[in-house]
Amino acid sequence: PPFWPAARMEAQKLQLVVRNCVQKTLELVLRARVPLGRGTPNHWFNLESEEVACVRDRLEGWKQRISQPLQLDIFIDTSSSAVRAAVGAQPNEPHLVLLERWTLRYEPAPHAPEAIGWPTFYKRFMVLLRSLAAFLRLMPAHRLASSLGRLGHASDAPALGFRVCIGGPHGGRSSEASPEAAPLDFAAGGSPQQHAF
Repeated sequence: PPFWPAARMEAQKLQLVVRNCVQKTLELVLRARVPLGRGTPNHWFNLESEEVACVRDRLEGWKQRISQPLQLDIFIDTSSSAVRAAVGAQPNEPHLVLLERWTLRYEPAPHAPEAIGWPTFYKRFMVLLRSLAAFLRLMPAHRLASSLGRLGHASDAPALGFRVCIGGPHGGRSSEASPEAAPLDFAAGGSPQQHAF
């Protein structure tokens, strides 16, 4: 068809915007929760953030199939006595505790995109990401991450870590960051416990 190249370009542009939105979402959550080194500035969606290079590198395969779900787990490792004391963890409690789980999924339309109003489309992503950036500060894990950040380097191992799973929690590769040797199995049994910080 005569319009095939234009439709293909629209689809590629759509995938680029969606990929960058998902990556920006991961960066915003990780930068708000986990102490990470400096990264390259990212100005997509008119919202400045710093890239998380290890996550971007590990998402290279996902970029070819962006309809695969991504799962981001934020966890705390209380194996350090300083961290354990700071959060009031009991000796019988597990050392790895899941704080937050984020699932990101893009479900493409069954037909190819036609005429997308790009300025409006892009602005909707801007509003979504700015709302997320504000909401991250209202969630309980923000206060904990801030408190642990003030704790400083009292422990050799970082207290907060993350895992990104491609293809869902059980069906794909994962990239893990700190602590390196930790098995990241979060038990589903038992009732959740609440702690105040």
